Amino acid sequence: MNCQSKLSEMPLKSFYRHVLEPEVAFQADGAFSPGPMAKFLDMPQSPLFTLNLNTPDSWMVESVHTRYDLDNIYLEEVKRHVHQDP
Repeated sequence: MNCQSKLSEMPLKSFYRHVLEPEVAFQADGAFSPGPMAKFLDMPQSPLFTLNLNTPDSWMVESVHTRYDLDNIYLEEVKRHVHQDP
């Protein structure tokens, strides 16, 4: 193996989680079920992160509720966890 003793950049530049619900689910009161959730744990704090959703071309997806700019987020400046409702 040709390993470097020190790295000037983070070797991993992308973090992925796949979330898929095969069909729409409803709660007993008729409201949408919250569905599956992607969690990113133990993320590095200093890089600038950007959220990118990989969806089928025919889908229109946007953030509905979030406290942070998900296109430019520094986790070291976040006081609590980051939550985003699609």
